[in-house]
This record gives sequence, structure tokens and C-alpha cells, in this order.
Amino acid sequence: MHKVMCRSFKDFIDRPTPGSRRAILFPANESRPKFIWLNKIEHCEEVDVGPLLQGTDAKPSYRRVFPQHIPVQRSTQLNRDLHHTIILAVREKFIVDGSIQNMSIVRITDGANSHDWRGTMIAYGMKGLGLEQTYTDDLDTFDFKMAVDYLRVYLNEGITSQQSRRAGIVQGVIVRCDADVKACGKPRYEAVDVPISDAIFQHGAQRSQIADRVGLTLLARKMLPEQQWKDQRVNGNHAAVLLHTQIKTDDETPGAFSWGWATHYWQHNPSNALFVREDKEPLLVWDMVSLCMWNRYVLMPILWDVQEAAEGNLNDTHKARLLDSITKEKLDQYKNGV
Repeated sequence: MHKVMCRSFKDFIDRPTPGSRRAILFPANESRPKFIWLNKIEHCEEVDVGPLLQGTDAKPSYRRVFPQHIPVQRSTQLNRDLHHTIILAVREKFIVDGSIQNMSIVRITDGANSHDWRGTMIAYGMKGLGLEQTYTDDLDTFDFKMAVDYLRVYLNEGITSQQSRRAGIVQGVIVRCDADVKACGKPRYEAVDVPISDAIFQHGAQRSQIADRVGLTLLARKMLPEQQWKDQRVNGNHAAVLLHTQIKTDDETPGAFSWGWATHYWQHNPSNALFVREDKEPLLVWDMVSLCMWNRYVLMPILWDVQEAAEGNLNDTHKARLLDSITKEKLDQYKNGV
């Protein structure tokens, strides 16, 4: 991603107008940030980015955007001050206004962002440091890296995965069901701290044969339903259920329906699902998002075509068509192309 930004930087060398300043857009519904020009902002104390932060995902009562401007003036990774101020502008009420999870931030941080950033974000520059600046400045690829570093460690500065394991926690990912997303407004995918003492590491965890086949050994379990939606009849968690489709040709998994179907455990009473890596390394949100999307929108259509073509008489030749598509290389190609 950093290489993509560097390549696109050459298209933002020549300033279109004297009052234009180079900024960075982190779109909520796209997987890649990009450079943009902000116009007529040469001299101001705070850039009006409200129109750029507008979005149809906000609830009607929050459609009028009040931006929050977050200054970044120091790099904790480099342990020094920056040469100017980077301002990160977001909707002030993005946690509660219906804003969708910012997928470009999830991807650029490899899902390691410790804060649930939602809605579109704009990064722009101001000359100088301290409390007050009145002149805007251009952002470049170094500023992009500083902004990403800040987003990665915000509210969780300096904590490494090794330190987390020593503290008895590892990073997992919750894949939420439809009811929790709709009733509570929570993101579909979210990073969470999981104690090493959690039952998922001890006994009874489910394994995804699809994830196993691409070299990502996951443990999973369903979570108890939330009070707000536990009695809803219509619910689903397609991402978690489909990821547990049985694909082993010699499958003897207890509770398995048959090849090409998920087990009873996942088919019955869908709920939120917790995923962790068996090796206790951090499970990144972007890895989970891309795996589930690739499985649902690339692999499952192949499976359904195979099942239809077999007309109820599946054999190893039919199954091989799907199995040949489940490789780490093809998953990586999908991730790079999203």
C-alpha cells in the first residue's frame, strides 16, 4: 500500500492553484487511501472539510456533519517531533451516527488499528507545531506513514504482540451476526483482546478447513447472544458459517452435514463468532475481512456451481475444482486486488 501511495504521489507534484494543498483521503467504503487536493485553504486556522465527510451512511439526525480535528505533532515510533502538524479530520459523532467502519484504515494498518475508526477521514497539514497554526501545508508520503503509525497505535501506544502475550492476552477478531450489526450499530468485524485462559484455547474450539488450507490456522467459537437481540427469529452470520464449510474429502468431523456444508454447530442458532489464531499471534482484522469476503464471493459461487453440475452425485473430480481454487496464492491475489 505504501508503494501504491508513492507511485500516485507523482500525480500530485504540480499545484492546480496557488491556494491548493495536498491532503490524504481515507475513504470509509474503499480499501485504499489516496492523495487529493484541498482548494482555497492557504490561510486558515481550521480547514472546512465538513462537505468531504458527508455520507449517506449517517443516521438522519446526524446528517449535518461537525468535524473533529485531531492534531498529530509527534511520532512515538521515531521518538521525535514532526516538522509540521498533521490534522486528522473525522465526524465528531462517528461512533454513534451510523458511520460504517473505515475499511481503508483497516487495510492500511493491516487490521492492527486499536480504535474503531468509522466514516471518511481527511488528513491535511498545518505549518508549525504547538497550539495555534494559521497557514496550511502540503502532506507527502512521509506524512502518510506518520498518519498511519498514529492510527495504528492510537489509544494503545507502544504495546507489541509479544508484550500482549506476556500480559496474558492475544488479539482476536469478532465477526458479528446481522442482528448485532443492525440492532446495536456495531461493526461487522472488530479486533478484541482475548485472554489466553479463554475456553477457545482450551477445548471445544471449531476449526475452519478453508482457513487451514490457506495456512491460517484459526480457532473459533460462537458467543452468547446480546440481550437486545437474543429473541430475534431472523438472524444470520454468513461470514462465520460459510467459513466453516466442510471441504475435506475424507471428512469425519463430528456433527458434519456432508462435503460442501457447514456443521450443525454453525448452522444452528447463528450468533457472533470469536476467532483467534492457534499460534496466539495477533489476528488482524484485514486478514479476517479479506478471508471471509474471498470465501463468500469467490469460493462459494464455485462450490454452488460444482454442486449444481454434480446433480447430487459429487465425486472427487467435482470436489477438485473447488479445492484447486483454495490456495494461499489465490487468496493473496484477491487481497492485493481488493
